[in-house]
Amino acid sequence: MRRLGFALLLIAAGAAYADDAAWEAGALWADGNPKFTEKGSRDFQSNGPMLRSIRVSKRELPAGETCASTLARVRGHSSGPAFELDSPGRFAGWDDFSDDRDAVDGCDGFPCKIKFNEPESLAIAAKPKAERLAEVLRQVENRVRDYAKTFRRKGYDLPEDAIDPWKEFPKHGHEIPPALLKEKPKFFARKLKFGEGNYRPLRQVFDERTLVTKDRLVRISRDVYTAHYFDGWGEWLEVRCAKDGKSVLVLQDLLMEFDLLKNTDFFSRIARPKMRQGVDQESLRYQKEQAERLFSKTAVLSAGQ
Repeated sequence: MRRLGFALLLIAAGAAYADDAAWEAGALWADGNPKFTEKGSRDFQSNGPMLRSIRVSKRELPAGETCASTLARVRGHSSGPAFELDSPGRFAGWDDFSDDRDAVDGCDGFPCKIKFNEPESLAIAAKPKAERLAEVLRQVENRVRDYAKTFRRKGYDLPEDAIDPWKEFPKHGHEIPPALLKEKPKFFARKLKFGEGNYRPLRQVFDERTLVTKDRLVRISRDVYTAHYFDGWGEWLEVRCAKDGKSVLVLQDLLMEFDLLKNTDFFSRIARPKMRQGVDQESLRYQKEQAERLFSKTAVLSAGQ
């Protein structure tokens, strides 16, 4: 009986591995892959706190457009308004914090209700409540300045730095164009509603870089700061011209380092399946809406949508 049970476990593990392998980039880009449909195909994977939502789809070219013009238009859709250090409007993508002010004002120590590491949290807590929002923005700016020099993405509640999605993507078969890694960071800020009900909005600052060639677009992004729930967030977007000359093939790969899955207390452990299910549902919704906005002729991908 034990041998049978062990054999079944091996079969299940082998099937899971084969299924995951089918969602690696090299397999997905194989000629004639039936996963690329107008409806789209998608897989959700979980490895500890690292969650992956990968989706592929096919988009017909609008009348009068070529693949090149579609790629150029998609390139113009960023994750949010540009974030330029020392610019008066650098936090325009974050709105006025009215929906998260209690987390800011309630930062009385470490850990803080809004995500920061211990030195940052204590610096915020040391300010009077009326001055804490300004200190929050100052600490975010400090993270961006440090990242611009070192590319370091500091952790939050735990001492470890965030996992680097740009190092994780090659493990899933993606080949990052060297030109993108040599570029200077391009920062964007956005507010994202991720989850229904009383979930707090994600206020994020990204380093996002895009490369367009004759028949392909690649965009890589990773967060420099995220205000809630996620210690790390990274996205891969790839659009290729289809051989039929009438459509494009789209691959969206989202990696998330979910902080709540790192909690080891009893109640957190039993809640993990439900938490994973929630991220599964929201990441699919996010990617569907992102694809619609990316290929819209009129709407620009904007924060808060």
